[in-house]
Amino acid sequence: MDLLSVNQGMFFWSVIVFVLLVVILGKYAWKPMLKAIEDREKSIDDSLQAAETAKIEAEALLNQHKQLMADAENQASDLMKNAKEMADKQINDAKSEAQVEAKKMLDRAQTEITAEKELALKSLREEVASLVVQAAGHVISKNLDDSANKALVDNYINTLPKN
Repeated sequence: MDLLSVNQGMFFWSVIVFVLLVVILGKYAWKPMLKAIEDREKSIDDSLQAAETAKIEAEALLNQHKQLMADAENQASDLMKNAKEMADKQINDAKSEAQVEAKKMLDRAQTEITAEKELALKSLREEVASLVVQAAGHVISKNLDDSANKALVDNYINTLPKN
């Protein structure tokens, strides 16, 4: 027996078993295996497609979020600007009102001072007139010489209250 020699019976049966094995595997094993491979390939393709779709949606949401943040920042900036303008306006209005009120108070004080001054002058005039009339009455009632008149006026002045 030679190791390199070919036995024809064995060769024939080996070919028959091989063909039979290929037919059985083709009918029962290759089709399910190929179907499983195709299903797996389809599943991977679907997953890749879903991942790509999710990536596109995520980018769109990110862009939308960035836009919303920019809009919110602009609105906040506008609100701050408007609030500052309103505060400045209120401060200016309050200053204007205070100035107007101060001017009114000053005018009222000036008016009151003028009225009080006029009243004091009138009272002083009446008092002086009364004093002059009284002094003249004393002088006339005691018509004396100049030195006596002077002494009489000095004496009358000394009797007046010292307010």
